[in-house]
Amino acid sequence: RQMCKETAIIEQGLASGEFRSAEPAADIAWRFIALVCGLDGIYALDAQALDEAAFSRYVNKMITLELF
Repeated sequence: RQMCKETAIIEQGLASGEFRSAEPAADIAWRFIALVCGLDGIYALDAQALDEAAFSRYVNKMITLELF
């Protein structure tokens, strides 16, 4: 089974010491994918007040919580 691009990026960051996590890289990647797909759906449906700035803020917060 081939590794997804997101998992490979996370593994490289963990190996180089740029990222820190005790979680498997694949689990982190799937959580990122789920968050972005969910936010994208909300943004596309205009179901809530979710602008590009909020979208970026939520993704950046998750990156910080997951990898730093």
